[in-house]
Amino acid sequence: MILVAGGSGRLGTLIVRRLGARGLRVRVLTRDRRRTAHFEGGRVDVVEGDVRDGGSLGPAMVGVDTVVSAIHGIGDIGNVSPASVDRDGNRNLIDAAAAVDAAVVLMSIVGASADHPIELFRMKHAAEEHLRASGAPWTIVRAAAFAEFW
Repeated sequence: MILVAGGSGRLGTLIVRRLGARGLRVRVLTRDRRRTAHFEGGRVDVVEGDVRDGGSLGPAMVGVDTVVSAIHGIGDIGNVSPASVDRDGNRNLIDAAAAVDAAVVLMSIVGASADHPIELFRMKHAAEEHLRASGAPWTIVRAAAFAEFW
């Protein structure tokens, strides 16, 4: 089972659809089940939880062998920030994945670094560092920024 955190967002939806088209079992972690209505009738399992609350991630991890983090803390969706989601939320998600021996695919950003002038880039870098030290098998995807969000 592949868990896609942020699977109800733009990038996450694309990931979920591609994985599903390949016949893979997919679970979406979302803070609001109503945001997954576009998956109804499909083979997507939906679990509510919030990466900012590590205690809410247990049910999402049952039977999972891979976790994809497509989360971000940009915008006006529910009082989020790069620090609360991209750094702390990813830490919680990585720790939960490591606890069940799941591999992690982290969507990061080109140019992520500890001293970058943009907070998002610094927080993505912090998540990368946590993932590298976690002991979980990992892949970091440093994609260019998705400008449609800005």
